[in-house]
Amino acid sequence: MIYAKMKASVFINFSEVMAAMFKVTDSPEPDPDSVDPDRVDPEESDPPKKLLVWLTQALLLLGFIIGCGCILALLLGFLAAALLSLYFVIEKLWLFATAEAPVSDMGWVWLGILSVGFFVGMFFLLLSRAQAEYAKVVGKTENDSDMSDDLDEEDVDSNMGEEFEIYGVQIYEHPYERFKNRLKESGKESELREIAYDLNDYAESTAALAVLGDDEFIGIPVKADAQIFVSDDQPYEFNILAARIMLRRSESLTLFWVITNWSWEDENFIKLICDHRHILEDRVAFDEELPQYVEVIREIPEKDDALESIAKILNEEEVSRLREALTMNELEGVFEWWADKTTEEQNNLRKSPLVGCQNDRLLSITERFEMDNPRSLLIGGEAGVGKKTIAQAVLCHLQDQGWAVMESTAQDLISGTMFVGQMEERWLKILSKLQEPKTVLYIPDFAGLEHAGKHMQNPVGLLDRLNIEVNRNRITVLGALEDTDMERMLRNNASLRKYYDIEKVTAPAAEEAAEILRNHSQQVQGETGIQTGDDVIKMIVELSSQFMPFQAALGGSFDLHAAMVRKKQKNKEKDTIVDLSREDAIEELCRFSGLPKVLVDEKEILDTDDVENFFKDHLIGQEEAIQCMVDRITLLKAGLTDSTRPLGVFFFAGPTGTGKTESAKVLAQYLFGSKERLLRIDMSELQSYDDLSRLFGSNRGLEGHHQRSLLDGIRNQPFSVVLLDEFEKAHPNVWDLFLQAFDDARMTDANGHTVCLKHVVFILTSNVGAREASQGSFGFKSAGGPENPYEIALKETFRPEFLNRIDQIVTFRPFSRAEQRALLEMELKRVLSRRGLKDRPWAVEWEESAIDLLLSHGLTADLGARPLRRAVERFALTPIAKEMLVHDNPQEDQFLFVRGEYGKIVVDFVDPDAAEQEAAEAELTEVPRMSLDSEADRAPRLQVPYIAMRGSGRLEEVMVLADKVELLEQRLESEEWATSRQSDLKSMEVAGFWEDPQRLPVLARTELRDRIDNGTSTARSLLDRLSGNAETSRDHYPQGLIQRLAQQIYLLDHAVEVLEKDLPQDAYLRIQPVQRNKESAAEQIEWCSRLRKMIVEWAEMRNMHLEELSHDSSGNWLVAVTGYGSWLFLNPLDGLHELEQPEAHHKDRKIHARISVASQPLGLPPAVREDRIRRATTLLDESARADEVIQRYRLDPEPKLVNLQNGWRFAQPEDALNGNFDLVASWASTRHPSESR
Repeated sequence: MIYAKMKASVFINFSEVMAAMFKVTDSPEPDPDSVDPDRVDPEESDPPKKLLVWLTQALLLLGFIIGCGCILALLLGFLAAALLSLYFVIEKLWLFATAEAPVSDMGWVWLGILSVGFFVGMFFLLLSRAQAEYAKVVGKTENDSDMSDDLDEEDVDSNMGEEFEIYGVQIYEHPYERFKNRLKESGKESELREIAYDLNDYAESTAALAVLGDDEFIGIPVKADAQIFVSDDQPYEFNILAARIMLRRSESLTLFWVITNWSWEDENFIKLICDHRHILEDRVAFDEELPQYVEVIREIPEKDDALESIAKILNEEEVSRLREALTMNELEGVFEWWADKTTEEQNNLRKSPLVGCQNDRLLSITERFEMDNPRSLLIGGEAGVGKKTIAQAVLCHLQDQGWAVMESTAQDLISGTMFVGQMEERWLKILSKLQEPKTVLYIPDFAGLEHAGKHMQNPVGLLDRLNIEVNRNRITVLGALEDTDMERMLRNNASLRKYYDIEKVTAPAAEEAAEILRNHSQQVQGETGIQTGDDVIKMIVELSSQFMPFQAALGGSFDLHAAMVRKKQKNKEKDTIVDLSREDAIEELCRFSGLPKVLVDEKEILDTDDVENFFKDHLIGQEEAIQCMVDRITLLKAGLTDSTRPLGVFFFAGPTGTGKTESAKVLAQYLFGSKERLLRIDMSELQSYDDLSRLFGSNRGLEGHHQRSLLDGIRNQPFSVVLLDEFEKAHPNVWDLFLQAFDDARMTDANGHTVCLKHVVFILTSNVGAREASQGSFGFKSAGGPENPYEIALKETFRPEFLNRIDQIVTFRPFSRAEQRALLEMELKRVLSRRGLKDRPWAVEWEESAIDLLLSHGLTADLGARPLRRAVERFALTPIAKEMLVHDNPQEDQFLFVRGEYGKIVVDFVDPDAAEQEAAEAELTEVPRMSLDSEADRAPRLQVPYIAMRGSGRLEEVMVLADKVELLEQRLESEEWATSRQSDLKSMEVAGFWEDPQRLPVLARTELRDRIDNGTSTARSLLDRLSGNAETSRDHYPQGLIQRLAQQIYLLDHAVEVLEKDLPQDAYLRIQPVQRNKESAAEQIEWCSRLRKMIVEWAEMRNMHLEELSHDSSGNWLVAVTGYGSWLFLNPLDGLHELEQPEAHHKDRKIHARISVASQPLGLPPAVREDRIRRATTLLDESARADEVIQRYRLDPEPKLVNLQNGWRFAQPEDALNGNFDLVASWASTRHPSESR
């Protein structure tokens, strides 16, 4: 049933309806004003009497309950006694049967039987009396209620009178007249209410209901809630009479409520409602409830059936208006009705300053629509010329002439039509509205109709349907679209010229645009109190023309001016007048474009040194790339770039991991304010036609059109840097697609929309030529040299017409050692800024050994610096995190000391307050005791070698190390040091340097000098951490940390000596057993093994790199050693080393081994292992010394180490054999005379 689908409330029992209707008083009381003040209810006039009645009724009810309880208790008592007596009889009979009871007890059995009979008889006697009394009461009630059924027709006619009908219900005349007269006499409705409640007396109940709904009571309200309604559970007769009463007397009932809640499919109910339409309409008019009808019916699937049913009550005009309202409701999200626009909105459209300049054009367009057969029109023009403003002005004029204007977009017209047939159904409804006289459809994005509604199963789209109706002059359309879209649509569908008139709007000249903006600013001033001077208006037009070429100067000027006004309004006080300034225009343009102010403001001077420093702060090395970008920015500032081309097209060529992508990001950050302005395309993914969607997007009819393309990104943000990564890996046909972009600064997407590229910087990257470059050498100056392998490879790969569109080819070279370290420091700085370390006050100190280890893992020949970040994450962060978790209570003067050891990163937690003095002194017990009271004993122990080996962390040791660091810094800041550095750098700039074999010593010196600089900085940083300030100074410092700092200073001193004396840096070392007195081979092998262990431990402690070339079972060992001037430390070991064993066999009392040391030449070409061994052996043989003992060792008894070459003696040879032979040698010469000779 249709009405059931429209119900909005729940039915209740009819008796509850009546109780709610008449729960007030006897007399009808619509409101206090309508009641007769002289009319008084007797019962209500005597409250004490009414209270007495209530108390009497309560006492009678209580007595009835008590009497019923006594009778019930008596019945239960008789029944229980009968059951007990029966049990007694049965028990005695059982005992007689089993001969367990004497015969004399038989009398008790007869007595029990008599008792059972008595109690059962009394139970049924009482029960029968109760039934008889109940039958009297019920019989009387049934006789009264069935009176009408028992009487024959003659009795009815004589007692009830004639019958008459009220909406299909038979009413008897006599009770009706009797009740009516009684109500007139008493004026009380309470009696009729009680009779109406008696549902068993049909004649009197219906008569009472009829009287309560008589004509004379119309308008006298009853206190009934409109939501309380007739129930389906009640008899039909009672429901319709109750509905009659509510229609006439319930002020809350309206036509909408009745239709949506009552079962009005019955003819009597329909007639009842129709007869009372005038009463319901007086309460609420149909038009006021029309939106409610729409809301209810729109949710019903069978809307036509619902309207057909409801037409039984509503007239034809109302049903027609309801149908129209439903249609308008369905199209509410499809169209914007201009009739709904406020007067202010329409006046703003009419007052546009552009309209005043286009009066002739507006008049011409309007005349076309006023013809007998108005022509549809398309208005075209580039973005920002004001075509939509002109179209809206035309529509305002048409609306004044009585036209209905409907505005919609292509997306709105098809929204929600995802299933087959929905589009067709939607179109028919739209068409019915558009075909009405003097109706025009305005589509501001007419080009969007081209693909709207098309899909694989239906090639006919919305534009095709629209064109058919336009061609037949059934509808009138006004559309706006850009020139490029119009050209494409006309090219694809030439018949559009036949369907539509075409009006093109051209961009106004700069003077005209300024005049239009001036008129607009005057309107803005009147509305906001913000005024704009003529000089500012002129500047706004100039800036929009220069920096917003993707739209006409007029549109750009309006956008820029509106943005300036919005910003000014935020800080403007009420009722004040403020001026817009040129600084406001420049600031807003910089915010929009991201360009730095110095490039926008002609009054600011560009300092190229500042620009260069910006790039050098963010990039490491790559001087050619930095200079290229600085030069381009200089041209931009001077305004000498070609305004018809992109801002720049550069080809970055070089091996991977050299900073090409990072350079593009830094350029985006400088030019446009953020690295997010970089749009990156991986050209290796463009291998087929389908892949082009990444560049140009996809036609909307193709799958995947939702994918964001490069041109989409540029359209959203015209100021961008576009990185075409690995350009050579794209399909060759893709290369040609960029010819137009690089030459004319425009590209067309898959939908035919042209994108402006005039403020885009294109950067192409390539690895072409990297293999050829790795086989030779090339250097800093490679931009113009014909020998540059990258330029040669690019010319071999790309056609000349492509390379001619490249502004500059920039070569990226591999990083030097200094640049590698700078890259690592930048990465470490980034890591240390993370939350876990930034939120803790710890300082992190990096030892040179840790730096070298990270560089060895993070920089490779094939990947460059690309693995650097992963190396830091993998090798450094994990041990740092572990140490942080162990010591998660940081203090200001605590820090983490990071060092490299055995090929991994070791992190030490350093607390300068830790008490280590006692442990340090315990370790010094093996050293011959000396008095520290005299300066003679104190001086040797305050030498750097001794502190590095045996330092205890005393304050005077730290002061000595501080002095040493200061001396190092003075040497590095000296004029000689700077002159030497500049000399090496200048030699690198000489043509042919990188092909000259003599470059290798220069590069080695440069790298060692860089290591010295960085090592000194690290030592100073660590010393400052330890020293703190006056408030945090202490007398004792961590022993291990002081020893490592002393070792760092010791290595730096020797490295400086290597540079100043131009000594060899790296070395070859060989250990051989020497038999001089028929010593046993086992002892010789063991001694060689001990010396080899001494060299290995020394290399690990000094952060030297050992590369084993050969090793055999007889004790021979050959290694290549590189590091901090390793030759200077190892060369004193060149010679025979003798081990004294006084208690051994006389043949083995002196065991000998030869250590040979030779300098390792620089720049040796790569060779196989055998060739390298042969080369090292030759050098070692050539530099071999005579067979003389240079050092003699005795471990037990009376340990000693004697250096026969330099004439010193040391009492702890284990120190030297444990890897500190260099420290022992340096310190022994300064020791007390009692321990040297």
